[in-house]
Amino acid sequence: MMPKYLFQRVLLAGFWFCSNCFTVKSAEVAKVGEVPITAETLNQTIAREGYNIFDAGSVRKGLDDAIRFELLAAEAKKLGLDQDPAVARQIKELLVQRLIAEKVDKPLAVYRATPAEVQAYFQAHTNEFHRPALARGTVITILISQGKEAEAQSKAAMALQELKTSLKPESVVRAYSDDPGEKVDGGLSNFFIQGQPSRRYPQAVADAMLALKSRGDTAGPIVSPRALYLIKLTEHRDAQPLPYEQVKAEIYKRLQREQREKLLAEFTESLKQEFPVTVDEAQLKAAFPAPTAQSGPPPKPMDTP
Repeated sequence: MMPKYLFQRVLLAGFWFCSNCFTVKSAEVAKVGEVPITAETLNQTIAREGYNIFDAGSVRKGLDDAIRFELLAAEAKKLGLDQDPAVARQIKELLVQRLIAEKVDKPLAVYRATPAEVQAYFQAHTNEFHRPALARGTVITILISQGKEAEAQSKAAMALQELKTSLKPESVVRAYSDDPGEKVDGGLSNFFIQGQPSRRYPQAVADAMLALKSRGDTAGPIVSPRALYLIKLTEHRDAQPLPYEQVKAEIYKRLQREQREKLLAEFTESLKQEFPVTVDEAQLKAAFPAPTAQSGPPPKPMDTP
């Protein structure tokens, strides 16, 4: 049998959160200037701060917090901080989030793609669902010193010749590499992963290693602004398609996202009937002129070995 005090708390909690108790929830428990603090507002403050709704001291503390918030808000408004562009932008962003939640996310809650739609998506995008190809092997880095480019090229040619024929590529690495780390580990790289950048080597090195298919294949020199790279394949794994059962959950999520974008686009387009949109192409072009050969994107950082 439920203890009496617990039964009373359950009744009180049910009364407090009852959706039909609008009068109680909207009752003004305090006022800051002309701004009321309702029982519902206080309840939200108590819940947000983790206070005990059944403890008078906690309720009073929650009320103090709510009053302090309204006092600070009133002072900020008096000082005109609500007109600050950054604050106005934040308010606008909150309004947009709330609008999207009401007009897009709420209707979307009942949407779920059918198994047939998921299967059709999988058939149309099979190439997107696979384990990427992997490759690793020996890498030799030869630095290019200013004014000694020919010397670096000659060194790379000799190193590549030995790398092709040697059964112990680590010995070639220690003889020719200018990278101290390669000398220590024998030049054996971590796996290069298709579609993912390498943390250590230029992308051209990763692409070249992934392009090799048979163990012992070599390539190089691969040129970067500061170094030449020679590679020899140790291991290659082809990309492997993933089975439908393993990816269908991800497809459901993708279709959900696509449906959300569709609903958002349709809703946004419908708003143009009430709020006409005009674009001043001349001003746009003046503010954002087309790039020229001299004003293109900034150069990428130089490759480092």
